[in-house]
Amino acid sequence: QLSTFLRLCVATCGGGRGATARGDCWAWLFGSMTVWVDIEGADVSAPQRDAYELSEIRVVVKDYSDFDGNVVAAQVLSGIKQLVDSDDQLCGKKNLYVRFGCRGDWPDLAPPGEYAGDAAAAKAAASKNEGDK
Repeated sequence: QLSTFLRLCVATCGGGRGATARGDCWAWLFGSMTVWVDIEGADVSAPQRDAYELSEIRVVVKDYSDFDGNVVAAQVLSGIKQLVDSDDQLCGKKNLYVRFGCRGDWPDLAPPGEYAGDAAAAKAAASKNEGDK
């Protein structure tokens, strides 16, 4: 379902059941900016943390009892600005990644037909293997 959205915001409260905790969703999430708002001192053994580590931006808050949404929003926007400023081609690369169909080769985009996950590349490899026999 994520592939049908042009602009997307996915939020979870943890627990390992959301889209961001599932590795198969990250191919689609990489077409957008990914931000992880983490809690300082959270359970580091939670399995979904491995998936969350794929986020491009991580903002750590002290705890929910002293949570200031304006401060966190400012940190997220600052992180996005730093990410965009670090690579002036980032937006174009993300656009191209989405146009290629979010194949899972982020951030090292391969040309069509050269990505191992492409049907054309798989067919060419199969033909080559047949010819080698």
